[in-house]
Amino acid sequence: MSSSDHLSTTRFGAESDRNRPPSEAVVEAVAAVAGRPPTDTDAARAPLEPLFDAIDPDALDRLFDSAGAGGRPCDSVSFVYSGYEVTVTRDGRVAVSA
Repeated sequence: MSSSDHLSTTRFGAESDRNRPPSEAVVEAVAAVAGRPPTDTDAARAPLEPLFDAIDPDALDRLFDSAGAGGRPCDSVSFVYSGYEVTVTRDGRVAVSA
């Protein structure tokens, strides 16, 4: 997958303008690409599936938390969520591809 294939790239953690965990960044990024709300607050559009249907959100957050990963955060992890390929990297990027 090349960077030109990415539909969206966002950031999480201290390096971003919003200090949020990777799990929240994933949901927000996929919701933006899919044009769907992340939760069921918008009755007119179907929300995304729960993130835990694709990956354990707490485990995802721990992979990129140096305290939770035995002192060394994970380099990257990729998975499919709501029909999109999502790649989360140690440098705080969340890339969403079709």
